[in-house]
Amino acid sequence: MHRSFSKVGQVSARHLSLNQPCFIDCTFEVKQELKNYQSWVAASLKGCRFKGRLTGCDFGYWPEYMSLPWYQHGFIEDCDFTEAQMDACRIMGCDPATIRFPKWP
Repeated sequence: MHRSFSKVGQVSARHLSLNQPCFIDCTFEVKQELKNYQSWVAASLKGCRFKGRLTGCDFGYWPEYMSLPWYQHGFIEDCDFTEAQMDACRIMGCDPATIRFPKWP
């Protein structure tokens, strides 16, 4: 479990790997657009903040995505995307009332 840390990074989706991590009150700031990264669905995210450009990224509980065990535990709640630029992203299996989204253009 990771609590209250900030990660600022410039990494492409093919070099980023998440295998059932749990992040609580963490900040993720991407300096380079993060494209087509679906492995967020393998992470548990609570109270996290996202900044930067996210395109085609998937978050939350989506067990049908893949049968590997770590894809059966994704979770998202109380997260803040207000400082992110999101395009074609999906938030799966959550209560959308707990998610803060960026303003619509």
